[in-house]
Amino acid sequence: QIGAMPEDFYGEIETITIRAAVVSEAVETIAGSFGFNGSVQKDIIIIERMPDSSDAASRPAFRNQSVEQFQQFLATGIHNENAPTAWFELAALQEEANEIPQAIETLKAFHESSTNPELKVSIETQVGRLELSRENYEEAATVLSEIVDRHVTKKALPEAMVQLGRTRLAMGMPELANRYFQIEIEKYPNVKFTTLAKIWNIETLRQTGQVEAAWDAVKELETQKLSLEFSLD
Repeated sequence: QIGAMPEDFYGEIETITIRAAVVSEAVETIAGSFGFNGSVQKDIIIIERMPDSSDAASRPAFRNQSVEQFQQFLATGIHNENAPTAWFELAALQEEANEIPQAIETLKAFHESSTNPELKVSIETQVGRLELSRENYEEAATVLSEIVDRHVTKKALPEAMVQLGRTRLAMGMPELANRYFQIEIEKYPNVKFTTLAKIWNIETLRQTGQVEAAWDAVKELETQKLSLEFSLD
């Protein structure tokens, strides 16, 4: 059952004889090698064009398919060495779809399954960031404060510090936010999240009436080559 035979198959695939026990896997492998989805449903071979992840129109279909694949993988491969990547990718796809509660639940399930202390702090940092993104400021502050107070040696601390500063800023506490941003800037001068701290610290300066200092900070950042992510901030 093929709508329009993909041109990529012309002259490449002729008669194939395989046993029924492996037909589904074989079709999936063959089609996948040409960049297509292949499956067997009730003895009918179905070949479909793979959604293009760069095409905005097909992005939702691509994302849904990826989410399903990650979920299937984690259902049986939770202890696989690639499981951490799968957990983070799954949460990122859910966040992209604006399914923030689901992304948080995914990260919490990941946290529960992990025995790596460093990884757990990274997960907690992302949970705090997502709570901030859905304006659940009290919960974000609780999660991020615990990281900043208790995990001073962890790699995720610089990001947690910035996100906690942003949370305090959103809660109407610019002076406290400024303190976190300043600690970040002074303690971690060569970490990428320090750039984010400098950007958001401009807002704390503005809100506390230090307009000249805010403008000086803007001018300094304008001389730097920022990533697209930080430029938007």
